[in-house]
Amino acid sequence: MDTAAITALILALGGFIGGVGSFIVAYSTRKKYSAEAEHLLTEAAVTLIKPLRDEIESLHRQLNLTEARLRMFEQGVNLLIEQLKSLGIQPVWMPPDEDKDERTNIKPSARIRKGKTGI
Repeated sequence: MDTAAITALILALGGFIGGVGSFIVAYSTRKKYSAEAEHLLTEAAVTLIKPLRDEIESLHRQLNLTEARLRMFEQGVNLLIEQLKSLGIQPVWMPPDEDKDERTNIKPSARIRKGKTGI
């Protein structure tokens, strides 16, 4: 074999080995960067989700307290209505029945005017 041919063969073989080595390095580096990116995305998602989860829990607590207060006010209104009735006073407003889909049952003629409460 000719020296030039041997040199060309050695250079070609070296180029091939270098190309394979570059491919292996690039593939392993890509996997590494992919794993790092996945880790960073997961970390960012958890960082964003935790405050939202805390806010939802806070809103649930607030809703439970509001529901309890609403029940207390409903009981108070019913007691006051019974108290008015026991004094012979007809209430101008009554809460709607829970079974009915009424928004309100206020009579237009039953509006309370300042100083004219019926008491």
